[in-house]
Amino acid sequence: MPPPWLRLLPYGSTLTVFDERTGRDVALSADGPGDLGSHPRLARSGFLAPLDPALLIPHRKLHPLFLPFEGALLCPDPSRHPPGGWSWRTIDLAPRGLALWNAVDGRLTVPQVAAQAGVPVAEALVRLGELAAWPVQAVLLRPDRVRPDHPSLARVVGPPREPNLREAHMYTGGATTLGDFHDAIDDAGTRFDLAETTLAHALALPHPALGGQRYGERLCDRLLQSSVRCVEVGGGTGELGAAFLDRARGRGLTPSYLRIDRSPALLALQAEKMPGTAGIVGDALALALPDGTVDLLLANEIIADLPSTRTASGWSNDGALQFVGEVARVLAAGGTAFLSEFGSEADEPEETEQLDHPEVSIRFETLVQRARALGLQARLVPIAEFLSLDLDAHWLWRPHLGAVRHLDQRAGRAPTAGRAWTPATLPRPEHAEGLRWVTLRDEGPGPLPGRTWALLLQR
Repeated sequence: MPPPWLRLLPYGSTLTVFDERTGRDVALSADGPGDLGSHPRLARSGFLAPLDPALLIPHRKLHPLFLPFEGALLCPDPSRHPPGGWSWRTIDLAPRGLALWNAVDGRLTVPQVAAQAGVPVAEALVRLGELAAWPVQAVLLRPDRVRPDHPSLARVVGPPREPNLREAHMYTGGATTLGDFHDAIDDAGTRFDLAETTLAHALALPHPALGGQRYGERLCDRLLQSSVRCVEVGGGTGELGAAFLDRARGRGLTPSYLRIDRSPALLALQAEKMPGTAGIVGDALALALPDGTVDLLLANEIIADLPSTRTASGWSNDGALQFVGEVARVLAAGGTAFLSEFGSEADEPEETEQLDHPEVSIRFETLVQRARALGLQARLVPIAEFLSLDLDAHWLWRPHLGAVRHLDQRAGRAPTAGRAWTPATLPRPEHAEGLRWVTLRDEGPGPLPGRTWALLLQR
C-alpha cells in the first residue's frame, strides 16, 4: 500500500507517481510492480520516507506568475491540457504563504526559508507542500540545487496535450484536403494571431533577432536584386508582402506584385496592407499563370497545408511535390522561388495535432529531388541561416503567452496577439512577476526557427 501522500497518475503506458509533499515525480512502467509501498526506485528517491526539512531546498517552478496587487499566483491547471495549451487559474496566498514564497530562491533550505519568512519550520514544510502539491505545482522541493532552467522546473505534471478536433471534410480518401477550409476563412484579422501563428507572423514586427527589421524586410534583402515580376502564393495577412515592398521601395526598387490566395477574406486584408498590388483567387496546385512568367515566387509557410497522403509508413507530401511542379512551370529563365515551411531534411512527415486543421511537416529531400528532376537548381537552407536570424535573441516563453491571454480574458479585452514579444514590446497592463523570456531556440509564440527551412529553387 503506497503512502497517502503519493498521487498515482496513469498517462498512457506510463504511471507517474507524484509526491504531494515535495512536488517531485517519477515515471514508472504502467505494468510494473504492483506494490508501490516497497518499490525500490521510489525508496531510492525518498518518496516513501519521512521528510527531513534540512535536506530539502525549495525552488520556484517556471510556470507560475506572481500577481503582487492580488497576493496571488497564476498557475496552470494540471487536470487537463487543451490543444491551445494549459488553462490558468489564480491561487490566493495567505500572508505567511506569501512570506515563504518571497523567501524561496533556489538556494536556501526549508529551515533557512522558514527563518527568513518568520514561520516555524514545521509550518513552513506544510505550507510549501501545499504550493508543491499536484493541483498547484508552484514550488518544487529538491534535495539539491539546480540551475534556474532545469527541466524539472519547467514541467507541469499532467496529461498529454489533447489533439484538436477535425472535421470530416478535411480528409478525403486518406489525404488531407483543406480547400474548403481555406475558402471559408472569415477571421482574417485574428486567424494568425490566435489559431495559426507562423514564424513570419510572429516576426512581422521589428525584432532584435532581425536587427530591428521585420521578417518581410529581411526576406526582401535576401531575395530581391532588381525590379522584377513577383508573385506571392498564400500571402496570409499581407504583412510579409507589405514589409517586403516597403523595403524594396526604400532600396529604390519597384517590383510588380501579384497575390494568389484561396481565401477571399485574406485577399481583402492583403489588399488593405498592400494598396496598388493585384490579387486573384487561385489554387497553389493550379496557378493561373502562363508558363515562364514569374521572376520571383514567394510561398511562405503554406506547403504543409497542401494535400498530404497517408501511406503504410506515414505521410507523403504529394501536394508540396505537385506545387514544385507548378513552380517549375511558371518560373522564368533566371527566376527564383522561395518556399519555407516546418519540417526536416530527411525525417518522415508528421501531422500536427493541435491546430484546428491538419498540417503535415515537410520532408524536404523529396522536394529537392523533384525540383532537380524538373531541371531546377535547388538549395535547402535552415531559415535562421538564410535570414541571419539571431537565435540568441529573446521572445516570450510560449506557456506565458497563454498566461497573458488569461489575464486579457479576466480584464475583458482582446487576447494578446501571437507575436515574438520582448520585454520592451509586450503590451501588459497588469504587473505580473515571473514572465520568462527564452531564446529563439526555445518555445515562443511562433514555431521554432530550428524546425523551419527555406527551399530556394532557380530556373
